[in-house]
Amino acid sequence: MRYNFKIYGKHLRFEYCPICQKIKLTNPCFDINLENNTYYCYSQGKGGKVEDLKKLGFDFDVRKYKEYKLTKRNNKSLKLNVDFNNLILERKNKFLGDDWIKYLKGRGISNKYLEKFVRLGKNNSMMIPITNGKEVVGIKYRTMDKKIFSEKGSSSDYLLNWNHIFDNSYLIIVEGEIDLLSVIEVGYENVVSIPFGIKNLKAIENQKEWISNFKKIIIATDNDKQGKQGKDKIIELLKNIRSKLYKVDCGKYKDFNEILENEGKEKLKKVIEKAEKIDISLSPFCKGEDGYYLLKNGFEVKITDFLLEIIGYSDNYISGIVKNNGREKEFFCSKVELLSKEGIVKNLGYYLGTTSSISNFWSWIIDENIEKYIEEIKYYGIIDNKFYDSSSKIICDKKDLDIRKIEEIENFTKEEKEWLNKNIIYMRKDTNQSLLGLCWGLGRFHIDSTYPLLEVSGTTSIGKTEYIEFLIRMMFGTRENIKSFSTLTNHQIRAISSCSNITPWAIDEVKISGKSLKDKATDLYSTIRSIYDNKTINQGNLTNKLTEFKLCTPLIISGESELSDVSIKNRMISVYLKKENKSEDEIFFKLKNSEILEKLGKYALNNRLNNGKIIIPQDEVRKKLISVNDERQLYNGMCILTGLKALKDIVNINDEIENNFIKYLDRLLSDYYNVIKNFLELLELVKESGKATNHFYQIKNERHFIRFNLLYKAISEEHYLTNSTLELLDMRTLKKQLIEEKFIINDRIAMRFPKSEISKELTLTRACEIQKNNIFIKGFLEKD
Repeated sequence: MRYNFKIYGKHLRFEYCPICQKIKLTNPCFDINLENNTYYCYSQGKGGKVEDLKKLGFDFDVRKYKEYKLTKRNNKSLKLNVDFNNLILERKNKFLGDDWIKYLKGRGISNKYLEKFVRLGKNNSMMIPITNGKEVVGIKYRTMDKKIFSEKGSSSDYLLNWNHIFDNSYLIIVEGEIDLLSVIEVGYENVVSIPFGIKNLKAIENQKEWISNFKKIIIATDNDKQGKQGKDKIIELLKNIRSKLYKVDCGKYKDFNEILENEGKEKLKKVIEKAEKIDISLSPFCKGEDGYYLLKNGFEVKITDFLLEIIGYSDNYISGIVKNNGREKEFFCSKVELLSKEGIVKNLGYYLGTTSSISNFWSWIIDENIEKYIEEIKYYGIIDNKFYDSSSKIICDKKDLDIRKIEEIENFTKEEKEWLNKNIIYMRKDTNQSLLGLCWGLGRFHIDSTYPLLEVSGTTSIGKTEYIEFLIRMMFGTRENIKSFSTLTNHQIRAISSCSNITPWAIDEVKISGKSLKDKATDLYSTIRSIYDNKTINQGNLTNKLTEFKLCTPLIISGESELSDVSIKNRMISVYLKKENKSEDEIFFKLKNSEILEKLGKYALNNRLNNGKIIIPQDEVRKKLISVNDERQLYNGMCILTGLKALKDIVNINDEIENNFIKYLDRLLSDYYNVIKNFLELLELVKESGKATNHFYQIKNERHFIRFNLLYKAISEEHYLTNSTLELLDMRTLKKQLIEEKFIINDRIAMRFPKSEISKELTLTRACEIQKNNIFIKGFLEKD
């Protein structure tokens, strides 16, 4: 805000008084003493320290003023930058007073929505924030006598109210905040206004991309000369999306507020409902009986031998029915493919015009079918509270996973619901294993981003593949979603992992042996980290261009032994299956040979779409999983507990089974896998090999001494011979990590060790002393 003042020696006398909250031009009463850093109001006899003025909404910075070099001594106005966010926060509880409420009511606007959009500003003004979506970047003020001003440095790059709009079905653009409030008053929430008048259209230019996401854009500037000129400029700025633009007819009234004030809500609604498409230019194309024609030099020239009935189109695809020589067929193809004559011939028929006219032809076709726009998503699953399957009107460009059509899955019968209620938790005899898988699957319906991978391990013939299959079917997949690790390429691993945010796939038979599978495992580990961390990666395709996509699919890893890579272990939830925990035959065959799991998934999906996401607070997770310290495993636990809540909305789970499961989950996730555990498992390899170890590892007087170079060599040899999946770090990194864990306390100890495995002759050499710790038990390798 601009503060006007006069200088009297060490005193500044201001026209605006924050104590009286008035501007006094003839007899200013508010004074700041620069020497004492105090303020005083002579009208009310109140004063205090200058630093307390911000509490009164007075943002004059005395320190900055003292540093400011005055060029004039009297009648000097000083304009200082303010922190917009703090200014709004300071006024967050200041609402428009009764005079404003009465004024706006006289203009047909109630106080129902005012707290959402405006605050009471200085000088009894209406205070309107301008935001970039993350923070306030400007503040506009409006007085009841229609005076407009703003804070210094306010941005005009953003439309008012754009940050409150989340539905892209329509957008209404008006000239000012009173018209904006008028439109909201009659029930249209997707409305924005130009921040600083129709002559400043920086916001339209800056937010063109955001505006282009809307299917219908109604331009409703004022019905006067300036408003009409502004509308023409907006149309010119948005000419690339001209097919979406509409206009309104305000009749004899200047703007929407005049209609509301004089004719009422219903009339304004009808004006908005009757918005007409803006006809920017006449098309040179027309439709004939046997094809499409181009008007050229006064003559109609045939350019196709086919006619189209467009069913729907998205940003990248067009679908419909093509009629050619009396025959009809459906088509669905990408827009890019239809930009060449070869692509048109392949999908539709012959294009007889010039290649350069093809793009204009498709623009005309789409303009003629503007209402048939179909939303496009990149993945299967729930996107913006809509679910995609292959029967959906939504278009998806990922077809790599097999997914069941939801419309093909019937609802539960009463008998099936009763059976499910009694038996689903016995999918494995161990109810904890059943609940872990079921909750992992159902929790995904409610978690949008990072999701824990499920690792299923165990020996042969213990039901691993069936366990995986049951979970995949519950999430609308089929057995086709289970892939063998040995047959998958690295490209397929990355590509399939980007296909769905609900329907999972599984890598089965993960047994890492041989160089080629070890190389593939390295790539698999990278993919697992990327999926868990919700990353976007680039993938080279056949044309050597990079394709960017998000890794998002729920992933199951299955094998006879667990993956033990330290960097991914805590990104997974692991379950070890045993033969004795296979389900009873009656339950197994019911799950195997019926669609009860698919029906369970459909029921859970409908609950999610109808009732919204289940959100469990972090403190509730910590109370239930009291032994879990690792943040990643706490997050994994939150996902499982979310699934548990989703499952309890469908079937009854008694308190004892639920409590046992939470205890099981607490134990499972508290088993934090770190570099020490990995190191000890590597030592076990050496121990089990039967090799002599006293020449590199000795315990003397309960002190542990290691020759690290020889120990690492022994570990490396056994790691290679056994095809171990344990993470083998280089020696320097391993030592650093052990030091970070406070195990190596001195690596410059002189000790006598045997010269070799077979020699008894001792030699003085340098060794590392390991701090005595309960995981390094005496006798682990060699005794004294």
